[in-house]
Amino acid sequence: IKTLNPISIIKKNKHKFYLKELEKEGISILPTIFLEKNSTSNLRDLIPESWEKIVIKPAFSAGSYLTKLIDLSELESIQTEFKQHFETKDFLLQEFRPEIKELGETSFIFFDGKFSHAVNKKPVENDFRVQIQYGGKYTLIQPNDDLLQQAELVLSKIPEKLLYARVDGIVIDNKLHLMEIELIEPDLYFDLADGARERFVEAFLRVTESLKY
Repeated sequence: IKTLNPISIIKKNKHKFYLKELEKEGISILPTIFLEKNSTSNLRDLIPESWEKIVIKPAFSAGSYLTKLIDLSELESIQTEFKQHFETKDFLLQEFRPEIKELGETSFIFFDGKFSHAVNKKPVENDFRVQIQYGGKYTLIQPNDDLLQQAELVLSKIPEKLLYARVDGIVIDNKLHLMEIELIEPDLYFDLADGARERFVEAFLRVTESLKY
């Protein structure tokens, strides 16, 4: 069965350790510790003391599954609570930046490598998750050229041809810090951007016409 995006992309994108590779290629990501399953490390030894809060999430997840915001005082209890999960799953430990509450997360949507639209997503008060099921508020925005170039740089690190891509990050002082690049059937926010559906269909036709079956 032909898939768009390609199967090779789907297999790689489903596991968030791809962020480690993008960071090595010069992409700015949030400070992250990649914790492999069955690690015997003590979380207290891994987390820099400069981090005030930590977001912990599985490398393979969606919709904030097993995602928690904790502070340094909770590390011991989390180590116990997540013991079974740590044995069977890879995890990411990321420094929590308050900008996610103040400025929100920004998504840049591309069809066939071309920018279509961007959406800012802010969590409700007293939460850090931007997903709409948790009350997140979504707003169509127009990013400046500098930010758009940064999002395009992220996309350029993916050599395969993509029908669609969503680059998610936090913008701090006009610098995009990648949180993830969504390449497996993400929400593309068609309802927020006029003409987005038409641009997607046009991209679909271009991509499928170029394929050899």
